[in-house]
Amino acid sequence: MILPNSSTEVSNGDQPDGPVRLDRPKPISAFTLIVLAVTLLGAANFCLAAFGFVQERGAAGYTKIGLISLAAFVVAFAINKFATEDGAPQAAKGYLTSGIFSVLALLVVGLSLFAATYAGQTIKPAQALQDAGHGPRLQRHAAGRIRASRNGSVADGALQNALNVLMNTRDCEFRSGCISGGRAGAGPVTRGLEPLIGRAKNVLDRRGTQTAERAKIVAQVNALLERYREAAAKSSQDVYERRRVLEGLHGKIEQKLNELYGVQPIAVAKSYAAELRRGVSIAGRPGAGARLNGILKGLADAIDDALDGSGSRAETMPIFPPKIGVAQTFAYIGKFLPIAGVVFVIEALLPLLLWIFAYNRARWEIFTSEQRQPKSDATAAERSKTVAPEKLNGADNEAGKVRSDPIDGPHGWSGRSRFNAKRSDDDEGDKS
Repeated sequence: MILPNSSTEVSNGDQPDGPVRLDRPKPISAFTLIVLAVTLLGAANFCLAAFGFVQERGAAGYTKIGLISLAAFVVAFAINKFATEDGAPQAAKGYLTSGIFSVLALLVVGLSLFAATYAGQTIKPAQALQDAGHGPRLQRHAAGRIRASRNGSVADGALQNALNVLMNTRDCEFRSGCISGGRAGAGPVTRGLEPLIGRAKNVLDRRGTQTAERAKIVAQVNALLERYREAAAKSSQDVYERRRVLEGLHGKIEQKLNELYGVQPIAVAKSYAAELRRGVSIAGRPGAGARLNGILKGLADAIDDALDGSGSRAETMPIFPPKIGVAQTFAYIGKFLPIAGVVFVIEALLPLLLWIFAYNRARWEIFTSEQRQPKSDATAAERSKTVAPEKLNGADNEAGKVRSDPIDGPHGWSGRSRFNAKRSDDDEGDKS
């Protein structure tokens, strides 16, 4: 079998049907071996990284990783080899498109492999950092909700004040008719105030009985937050198993915080404030109704202001972070800068440096050949001067002179020179 790099030659010169000897195939150059080694190193690095972003395991998963790695090696080696061994010398000879497209191909392939390899090697650590970073956000949110549950007691003052005002107004109306402007005693005004007074007492009673339950829920939330921190710090566990545990703890914390908001009678207090704002209707006495509703509206505004200032509103729970993707790993590149640097050198920088070395080598060979060119021209000129007299030998031979051209016969003379010498001797004999 004839190898692609081999050639044939006829051993007996004039006999084309004689034995044929095959030249030895040209050995692989050291530069090609370097290109192969760099590409193999990058492909091996990529293969290890593929286990990071290919989550599937078993025969199907390993087959997928193997095919992706093999394809990456073949493409990278083809681009690196042809760009350095063909594109760089052609660019050195002035073929601009060869230089542009070979460098562009090296950059595209190198940067693509860098991105995939870096992401595959850092996707799990980046996922662990993201999940652990959610812990402080969750803790700050829970602390705000717990603080708001404590500050919710500030509304107790407004509720107690509303109760006191309502009771004093009822007593005033009963004693002197200060609201209706009529006679004292029980009437439509006092009957309209009685339900509002009862509701205020009920709201205050509920706030008192739920204090112990709130303390219990706060303790449970703090325990869950501690478990979250411990689970996030467990580096021996697989990152995705740990993520499932953390997501479950996140859901439990959210549930407990909602229960904490429920034990605060915030909704009841707001409903009571709305009831006060709606006022009461006193049949046949619009003036008394207006005066009483003005007092009730002032009490409702005071309760709303106290609830708003306490920060006891239900805040939005921070969302548990989604599973990190390949692109999101670059948000943590500062954390993995040494890994990113090594991967960039192997996948992108080394092939580009090899192209630069090949280009400079080709330029140097062109430069040295141009430096040797004048000597070759001088040698050719000298040869033309020595050959010039030979062109005149035809005229000299007609005059009977012996040629002085270089030796071309087996004994120093050519056959024509011996003939001319013999002819000269015969002429001398005739003259004598």
